[in-house]
Parts: sequence; C-alpha cells; structure tokens
Amino acid sequence: DCDTVLKEALVGITYFGNLARVDRNGLVVCSALPAARGLSVAALPIFRKARQSYGFVVSSVSPTPALQNSVVAGMLTLRNPGGQFNGTLTIALNTDWLDSLMRSHAPTKDTVVFAFDKNRHILSSSDRAVAQALVGSLVPGQDIGALRDGTDKKGAGWTFTQKQLHVGSIFVAYGAKKSKLFG
Repeated sequence: DCDTVLKEALVGITYFGNLARVDRNGLVVCSALPAARGLSVAALPIFRKARQSYGFVVSSVSPTPALQNSVVAGMLTLRNPGGQFNGTLTIALNTDWLDSLMRSHAPTKDTVVFAFDKNRHILSSSDRAVAQALVGSLVPGQDIGALRDGTDKKGAGWTFTQKQLHVGSIFVAYGAKKSKLFG
C-alpha cells in the first residue's frame, strides 16, 4: 500500500509535513497524509513548472490546507521511458521548522540568515522583517559572494552576501549589522 509506505518513511521526521505521489494530471494518488489524498495540485505554479522540468523544482512558501501551516514544496519530476511526463514525487518542508533552523544558525540577534528563491520570495529566515527589507536589494544569482549593503525598516544598516544553493532557484544570504561589524 503506497500510502502506508510513504507514511512510514516520515515516522519521527518532524520537518517534512508530507510525502506524496502526484499523477500526470496533478491528482494526489498516494500520500503519507490521508487528508492530501485526492486533492488536485494541477493549478499550482510548482506543478506547471514540474511538467516542463526534467529534474527537481521548488516552490515559494505557500499555505497548505491539509497541514494547516505553510510549507516549501519540492517536486521530483517522474518521466516514463519515452520521456513523457508521468507525475511527481512531492515533499512538503515545514516552514516553522525551517525558520527555527535558520534562527539556530544566526549566532546573535545582530545577524540574519535567510533562504530565498529566484523571485525574491523568502523561504525561511532567522528574522523575517530584516530578510524582507534586505532581499529587495539582491539580484538572485548575481554578485554571488560579493558584499552588499542594505537598511532594515528600523533604519539599521546591514552588510550581507548571498550564495546559490540549488542551481538556478534557491539562494541563502547571511548578514550582520554594520554597527557590530565596524563599530
């Protein structure tokens, strides 16, 4: 039974909200989470992107009724031997857990760590307000590793940089308040 296999794969793992098999039409045909089975994801941008892809695609943060929280979804494209799209294997990463992970990697309140996509959507952050203020001055994928300056909503200056995590789509930025860096 596919549902049972996927459910057992997630036993003890709190950071993934669901693991599912989606057919070529966007219907969830197998799911670790019973509430997701039978739902259609055909209208979601990530599914449309997966239909055109030959690899792994990642969504922006989106709410999910089945989990009653927000997730970042990943879809691994499945193709038949002839190369035709045959659906996806889909995983939902709990953004609350991801934010907690980011906070644990920001050593002080004067630093920020955040992950974002190529459209500058914040996927996770140690401080969402600061991340939102800084991400606008980044061009995802350009000037990788270069130091940038920005200002948060409270007027504090920040120095930060970005690194590409997933080819063409996911980036992480790390920054510190200028007052702590340069006195």
